[in-house]
Parts: sequence; C-alpha cells; structure tokens
Amino acid sequence: MKLLKKIGVVAVIAAMLATTVAFVACDPNEHGPGSKVTITGLQLVMEAENTTYISGDVFDPTGIILRVTYSDNTSENITAGFDYDTEPLEVGDTSVTITYEGKTVTQAITVSDAGDALIVCFGSGDKTRCYGDGTVLCGGQQIDPYIFKDGDDSSLANLVVDKAMLAGIYNVGTWSWDGEEFKMTINNKTEDVEVEVTYNEETGLWVMSEYGYVDGENRVYPFGGSCTKEQAEKYITADRTWPVERAE
Repeated sequence: MKLLKKIGVVAVIAAMLATTVAFVACDPNEHGPGSKVTITGLQLVMEAENTTYISGDVFDPTGIILRVTYSDNTSENITAGFDYDTEPLEVGDTSVTITYEGKTVTQAITVSDAGDALIVCFGSGDKTRCYGDGTVLCGGQQIDPYIFKDGDDSSLANLVVDKAMLAGIYNVGTWSWDGEEFKMTINNKTEDVEVEVTYNEETGLWVMSEYGYVDGENRVYPFGGSCTKEQAEKYITADRTWPVERAE
C-alpha cells in the first residue's frame, strides 16, 4: 500500500511539472509569433561596413546591428532577420531602408556613377587604373597625392581630380570586359600596345603583362602588376559589361 501511495505522489508531481513546462512554453509575454509583446522601436546601432557604392551595385548589410525595443521594456540587438532594399543602386540614392517587424530605419549610402568609378587597379608602385568608362590611366606614385587624398585610391570618395586632367601626364588607353575576355590597349607615347590580362589559378591573382616606354635615351617606365581575385571580381563579373554606356 505504501508503494502505491508513493507512486501516486510521484504521478501528481510529474503532472504538475508537465503543466508548468506547458505554461512556460506558451507564455504570451515571450517575443515571437502569438506573443502579446510588440515592437515599439528600432534603432541602427552599428552601420554597414560598406556604405560607398557605384551604380548597379546591390546593398550589402554586412556589419549592421539593430537594437529592437519591446513593449515590455526589454530590448535586444539583432544582426539578421531584417529586410532591406535589394534593387540595384542608382546615382542619386542616398539611403537604404531596413525593415524589421513593421519598423524601419535607414542606412546612409553614397552611389557614384559607374563610368567615373575606379573599377580595378593593377600594381602597387607604378599603377594601371581601369575606370568604368573604359579609360586606362598609368602613372607613378609621385602623382598620387595630387589625385587621391593621402595617396589612397581604394575609395571612390577619395577621387578629387578629374581623370581627364591627367591625360597629358599619364599613359592613357582603353579597356573592356564582355563577361568573358579582358582587353586592354595602352599608348606608350609612340604607339598603341595590346596588353594581356589573365587570371592565374595558382596564385589567385589577376595579372597584367608588363610593358613600358623609353623617355629620351635611357629612362624606361615599366607598367604591369597584379591584383587579387577579390579586388578584380568585385566588378569584373559575367553579369557586368565594361565600359559603361552612358544614357544621353
């Protein structure tokens, strides 16, 4: 009889625990579907890592942290699960709307014309720069400070001198990309030279074959170099054609 009583007590305790667990699982104050708690605020506490784009780019939300505030006076930070604009960006776009559970915030951005943008740069000393309008400019480090703030040409925002002003100083040429083949032609002060640009599977680099020209009798200015696959393929992709054709 005592054994049966003990079993009966255990059963009652188990039933109570089961009821408690079920109650917690269905707590209407928990955040989520079916909850009575609502979102009262949304704040952008950490901006996206990249806020500078060229026309045709798609916004990248990497780095964004949002703070969500709820009606029960609690809050949490989230890094995923929100919606944002995914249409290709255009010149004139100044912000991207981010939405979470009916609340919105905006991320400020800058969008430059693809035709004016520096698309890919070969070399680290004397550099060969390919712009979106199909222009190639080759020049040495000594000129960089007059073109880019602090000698940095890695950001579109740093371009401070119109590249057309540099034609008399730099070697100039043209380049194009049709989704399959990279073509480059550069004038070496005496003639147009076709320059090969290929991707090296072993090193993971896009490589530009070296060329140069003689200034007077002795001085030879060689240009060549490489860039990483990531740098080149940021814009040299099958769904993009260069140079950009501008709408009149």
